[in-house]
Amino acid sequence: MNEKRFSKLKETLKTGGLNDKLSTLEELRKEDSAKVNNLLLSLLSSESWTLRNKVCEILAERGEKLGDRLINILNTGVWYARAAAARTLGLIGRISYIPELLKYKDDSNDVVREEVKNAVKNIVEKNGFTRVQEEFDLDTQDIIREVTGIENE
Repeated sequence: MNEKRFSKLKETLKTGGLNDKLSTLEELRKEDSAKVNNLLLSLLSSESWTLRNKVCEILAERGEKLGDRLINILNTGVWYARAAAARTLGLIGRISYIPELLKYKDDSNDVVREEVKNAVKNIVEKNGFTRVQEEFDLDTQDIIREVTGIENE
């Protein structure tokens, strides 16, 4: 994507209406580059729930390569960015994200707690509880069961 086109899309994300912004995200979905990924990650701090939700889907499609940056947002972002990062990590589904997510099981924000619960549940369902048992000690397994409501398979 050339710089002129990228700047135009970036401007639409700042000033356009919701439908224009969503169309812009669909265009950005087709481009997997460092500058586009940086822009998408920054949009997890958008005040628009609809925009953040769409960005979560796009980032999850990009997979584990953005995991460390999502964990950084989970650790440092405002509550809605942390919630979006947790959601995205859950959509990616990598079992190694569980310990980082569990740090926020008692977050002061209800939305963050709910997204963490759903993320851990998604990861467990994707990988199977047998895999969780292989990866984590009994105490961590108990915490996972408590957070998600999932029983042994």
